[in-house]
Amino acid sequence: MIQLDKYEVIEEVGRGGVAVVYRGRHKLLHNDVAVKVLHQEFTHDEEFVKRFVNGARSAARLKHPNIIPVFDVGVEQNSHYIVMEFLRGETLDDRIKKHGPYAMREIEEIVRPLAAALDYAHGAGIIHRDIKSPNVIIKEDGTPVLMDFDIAKATDLKQNLTLDGSVLGTPAYMSPEQARGESATAKSDIYSLGVIMYEMATGELPFKGENTLSVLRQIAMDDPRPPCEINASVSPELQELILWCMEKNPEDRPERAGAIFAGAPRAEETAAPAAAKKAGKPAVAEQTARPAADQPPAAETDAASKPAALSGRAKKLLIKAALAVVALGAAYLGIMSLWHGLERRDFNVVSLISRGGHYTSTLPEPSAGPAKLDEIAVERVKKLYDEAVAAAKSGSVDGAIAKLETIRDIDPGNRLAQRGMQKIYNWHIKNADAMFKKGDFRGYRRYMDNAVSYFPEMKRDNLFQRGKKYSDAGRLLGDGEDNAAAVYATIIRTFPDDKHAEGLMLKTVDEAMRAGFAGNRSRESADRALRLAAALHEKAPGILGIAGDVYYANNVLLSRDGYGAAAMYTRALEADSSDAHARQQLIAIAAEIKNRLAGMTSRDERRSLVRTAESNFPDTGEFQPLLQELEAAAK
Repeated sequence: MIQLDKYEVIEEVGRGGVAVVYRGRHKLLHNDVAVKVLHQEFTHDEEFVKRFVNGARSAARLKHPNIIPVFDVGVEQNSHYIVMEFLRGETLDDRIKKHGPYAMREIEEIVRPLAAALDYAHGAGIIHRDIKSPNVIIKEDGTPVLMDFDIAKATDLKQNLTLDGSVLGTPAYMSPEQARGESATAKSDIYSLGVIMYEMATGELPFKGENTLSVLRQIAMDDPRPPCEINASVSPELQELILWCMEKNPEDRPERAGAIFAGAPRAEETAAPAAAKKAGKPAVAEQTARPAADQPPAAETDAASKPAALSGRAKKLLIKAALAVVALGAAYLGIMSLWHGLERRDFNVVSLISRGGHYTSTLPEPSAGPAKLDEIAVERVKKLYDEAVAAAKSGSVDGAIAKLETIRDIDPGNRLAQRGMQKIYNWHIKNADAMFKKGDFRGYRRYMDNAVSYFPEMKRDNLFQRGKKYSDAGRLLGDGEDNAAAVYATIIRTFPDDKHAEGLMLKTVDEAMRAGFAGNRSRESADRALRLAAALHEKAPGILGIAGDVYYANNVLLSRDGYGAAAMYTRALEADSSDAHARQQLIAIAAEIKNRLAGMTSRDERRSLVRTAESNFPDTGEFQPLLQELEAAAK
């Protein structure tokens, strides 16, 4: 073990590709320190040693609560070392392996200060170049600290690609430009921070391979698998934030580390029951096209209100950004007005009730009534309530809900907590409606998704509201998710016993098909109906039957390319051989075709009609006699 003049080296605590770390003690001050000693194989490389020392000197200039302090640097007996603060805790890498994926609130609590630390370092002209979860220590008090700024200048891929193709450090966190052998920039650190978020959200790294070069190739060439495909609880907002940081082109990433959470409400610092129960979502204001979906607005506005200030992003999103900012102005309706009733402890909650009465927007009542509390408990509830108000005013929905949930832990039937949560749910719905009116369907989905993430029990109610919203706006049947049929299909998949959703979905398909004929878009509507039927196998007969009925009503019985009543009924029978309606309609169409044949004088026209009929009817023994009758009538 190394011997140093000023420091007593006690034990080895870590080892990496560049150095080994020991716990030591200052011989005069008697305080514990971490001593990082460069591996001997690098000491013969003068350029590397120079970079190592310069990196340590740069790191010593950084004074930030989330960056490990560097106290000393020196060389003894050809051993180059750096002395830092000795931190008690565990690495983020170990925590992920031990506990699995993190919720969004927890990810933000860790990554936000790390992003601030990087922003500070980048402002000082220092790039880390080796951001990874093993380089993050979570102290015993929960504070995340970024390590290894001291060797940042010694870890470029160009200088550290060895003869066998291995790379010093962990290549899985490298940015695409580093993987291509280019110099790292501040944007490279942002990419690596995105990889950390990916790892925290899924428990996995985005790129894995049999060897280092395989991983580097994937980083440079391939897109990461969407986090929600690995962990279904990852919200669209969190996934978008991660993939934004991990854009292949550095210009498409956030402008700086401090912009990742720019304008976002800060996550509640203390653990709370509500935060632990949900997967969470990022409360972030995207630099341009990313509205801060779950951030309550800062001031009451009217139709001419100014949009919240957002920082710039890549040029290719500039136009899109302008539209998003306009929509954002309408969404931010005013925190002081919104929470005025909260301060008075009187919400005047208004339920949103649909004409059909299928949903109410009212949160389920607590299973127990209000409890009788002693004076101490009453004072605690009041204090928690005031803290919920303060959290809401500061823009933290997470914080407000956490406090209200804590009230419920004390008194499960507390009416104040119930009304507070109802107010928060209604606020999301109100802002979603504002987005919808502006035509910002992405923003609409964001608010609606956020409402459900806080209140999972409202999922069905929330989806029915969306379906009605799209239906009333004439967005009936499309290829994306911003249409009524797609929403009702989601309800059917999520709640298979919901017959009301099935009826609405079929009614929507019928309306869309009829509107398609009226607007000379029958084939487009039919294509969408077919895609919906393919995605919703068990409901395919009903969808295809409706398509057939609409073609039948418009006297399009047969077609050479499948866009006719007989072809649709045939598809319905293929999906469900017991479909009596489709069978009956095909028999009726066969009879009508036979009548048409009787009125034709041209033998070629009759044979052409029969051939078209044969290609539209089922190729089964059941319909062979009908087709044979048509053949005979055509002669």
